[in-house]
Amino acid sequence: MIDDRAFNELFHPLLIPRTAFKTVGGAVNIIFKNALGLPLQSLLFRLWLHDSPAASAIERSGLPRYAVESKYKKFLTLDVPPESLNRMAVFPSGRVRRSMANRFIWDGDWDRGGLSFKSIDRFVLMTDIWSNKADLRNSRRYAELADMIKRGRPYTEFNRNRMGIYLNTESKVLRYLEIYLEFMTQLQAHGYDSSLEKDPVCAAIDRDGGLIKTSKGLHRLAMAQVLGMKSIPVRIRGVHREWWSKTAGNETDRNMKIIRSTEHLFSASQVF
Repeated sequence: MIDDRAFNELFHPLLIPRTAFKTVGGAVNIIFKNALGLPLQSLLFRLWLHDSPAASAIERSGLPRYAVESKYKKFLTLDVPPESLNRMAVFPSGRVRRSMANRFIWDGDWDRGGLSFKSIDRFVLMTDIWSNKADLRNSRRYAELADMIKRGRPYTEFNRNRMGIYLNTESKVLRYLEIYLEFMTQLQAHGYDSSLEKDPVCAAIDRDGGLIKTSKGLHRLAMAQVLGMKSIPVRIRGVHREWWSKTAGNETDRNMKIIRSTEHLFSASQVF
């Protein structure tokens, strides 16, 4: 079974400095998260659950997402039609998006951006590959990447889940596209296998109870949509505060506030 390690053959020694820097940075983030971030989130969540004097402030701040996810993960994983994720969450800046990553309840107008999922580059790429699977050299992306080599600017890509990619030859360009085609062929033949993913396909619930795509798992969702799959597992990363108020706002038991909200999340996944 193919997984992200297949891209490692497209690594180049020129990428070692930046890859090493990202590796060290990632390790530091993990250490910080495990040593301080997660224990602090667990503490705050317990204070909220037990209705401490700080409970209201903790809820206003958005609730600690990692702690919520750890306790209620099975309620936050939905099987949904891929086509139901047809919009992208849009944040005013990367800083705002990163700040939301630590919260379960999200404020703002991120659900009003109007960006269609099918307009983003990952969906365009997967459509291009599948449409030209008989000969990937006929794809638009092959022509674009080959032209970058001719202009002396080979395509370079970094991803925290795999080594860097450096497409400095046309054979590497072809292999890059072939790997994605192999993923799609495997997905079509065997269905979605969550054990092969480093991160789940993620989404959020907007203020009206609709699903909206976040940045994790874009390639896999694009593949599923292009292949016309009926269902894929999706992890809910956050809910809009207005949706939270509608579904859990009148619940007095704090544990049940989460349960009530997630019950409605399952309902929301069925409306498409």
